Amino acid sequence: MSKALGDDTRFRLLRRLEQEPELSQREMSSELGLSPGAVNYVPRALVEKAR
Repeated sequence: MSKALGDDTRFRLLRRLEQEPELSQREMSSELGLSPGAVNYVPRALVEKAR
């Protein structure tokens, strides 16, 4: 995963996704203060790494 996002940020994003999986990327990016691209990147990178 990208070094631009710290471990704490990635953890907070994944934790929030676990708590409320129906949140949109826009809502999550607003809540966490991240760009929509960063919100999109984290789960995609995790899936890619699992392959």
